[in-house]
Amino acid sequence: MSNNSLTALGVTAVSGAASAWFSVPRPQPDAEFTLYCFPYAGSGASCYFQWARAFEAHGVEVRSIQLPARENRLRDAPLASIDAIVAALVGLLDNGNSRPFGFFGHSMGATVAFELALARQRDPGCGPQFLVASGASAPQLTHTDDPLHGLDDQRFIQAVSERYGGIPAAVLENEELLSLVLPALRADMQAVETYEFARGQSLKCPLYVYGGTEDVRVSEADIDAWQEVNPPRFTKQLFSGDHFFINDHRELLVELITEAFRAS
Repeated sequence: MSNNSLTALGVTAVSGAASAWFSVPRPQPDAEFTLYCFPYAGSGASCYFQWARAFEAHGVEVRSIQLPARENRLRDAPLASIDAIVAALVGLLDNGNSRPFGFFGHSMGATVAFELALARQRDPGCGPQFLVASGASAPQLTHTDDPLHGLDDQRFIQAVSERYGGIPAAVLENEELLSLVLPALRADMQAVETYEFARGQSLKCPLYVYGGTEDVRVSEADIDAWQEVNPPRFTKQLFSGDHFFINDHRELLVELITEAFRAS
């Protein structure tokens, strides 16, 4: 495995300041709030590293979730179900100083964050102050697309690229990088495609749902359907852009999420 390959995957950038499951690129011992950020399928903690700098001025410490089989955890076996991911994380969220915390998840990350919020809220006072679900359909909506996770490597990469995009050209054109990315991406797709929401559960914290106006995967109706999880407060906001609109609106997202902390 070459150093160039590791660098391209963000391995050298991952901070060792937190446990294996969390990366804290800019630790803030005196921060008022903690924001746990959950990456989208196939990505790792580094996708939120630039957020950490932006939030620093607002008194928010970013803790980015690092799932196995990616970046500095390449040698760890991947988890192929949402339930397994939540079970691994549910007992690990310890702020140490009891500061208020919120969840932000994009795409698959929104589903993980939602299920983790449900699991944490079963113990009074242990749930997040709020949940931001970004670029994701409501959990009760069923998947209608053919599953991809069982395809052979070549067809899998092609199908994921065509359906979702988001795989950097530098990865697609490099067999070594592809071999490093595949286990995590395949496991994430399996987790998404086999996920089933246990109906009847209600979210006990405010819910903010964000979507892209040009997102062909997540419609406005899919976003509106999040109201069915019965949060005490529901806020919807659409942003110009496709499924990865968050990359074009970082400053505004930072402001909105900081306001959510202040309002909680």
